[in-house]
Amino acid sequence: MCLPLCPLRPLWFQICLQYLQARKMSKKIETTKDAKDAKDDTKEGYICGMERSAVPLFRKIGTAEGISLLVLLLIAMPLKYWANMPEAVKYTGWAHGLLFMAYCAVAIAVKEEKKWPFRMLIYVFIAAFLPLGTFIFDRKHLRNA
Repeated sequence: MCLPLCPLRPLWFQICLQYLQARKMSKKIETTKDAKDAKDDTKEGYICGMERSAVPLFRKIGTAEGISLLVLLLIAMPLKYWANMPEAVKYTGWAHGLLFMAYCAVAIAVKEEKKWPFRMLIYVFIAAFLPLGTFIFDRKHLRNA
C-alpha cells in the first residue's frame, strides 16, 4: 500500500517516505514464509511503483540534476544577462533546486543502502555543485553498482 500524497509535504519528501516504506515492505516480504502471497500485487523488482534499490533512482535524478545545472549555467544565465530575460533563470532555477534537493535526499538513502562512508556523501554533495560533477560521479562510483 503506497502512502497517499499530502499537499502539505514537499514532493521530494514524499518520494523519500515512499522509498523507505518500500524498503521496509521488501524486507518483510523477504523474511516471510509466504513471499509469493505477499508479492501478488507487486511487479518483480518493484514495490509501490518504486524500485527496490535506490541506486537506479539516484542515477536518474543525478542525470536530470546535472542536465538542469548545465541548462541553468549555459542557457538560462546568458539569456538573463545578455537577452534581458530573467524568466529563464526563474523557472530553470526552480526546477534545478527541486532536483538538487531530491538528489541530496536520495544520496542519503544510497549511502545507507550501500554502507558508504561519510566521505562518499561529501563527494556526492561536491559533485552536485560542479558542472558535469554528477556525470563524473555516476561514471566512477555508480556504473558498477
